[in-house]
Amino acid sequence: MVSYLGKKLTKYEIALLRKLFNHGYIGARHTEETSAMRGFPKHDRGKIKKELKKLVKKNLIIEYPSVGQTHVSLNPTKIAAIKTILADANSY
Repeated sequence: MVSYLGKKLTKYEIALLRKLFNHGYIGARHTEETSAMRGFPKHDRGKIKKELKKLVKKNLIIEYPSVGQTHVSLNPTKIAAIKTILADANSY
């Protein structure tokens, strides 16, 4: 299992990190929360939103307040840790 700071990451947390990383949403390039959750099963959207908030608390994702909805992107200071997490996840 993949962990960060001693806490295990769920498959949804890893999938969210991978999606934002692959699309290049790092730092000032950000996307809406709903766009980040797009592609996941609709019946899991509530769980995905909770996982997104947990990643914000772990400081791996940054929230940007916007006029319409909150936007999110990967924390640029944590990219090395995110790359390690994604590499470890690929090895499982």
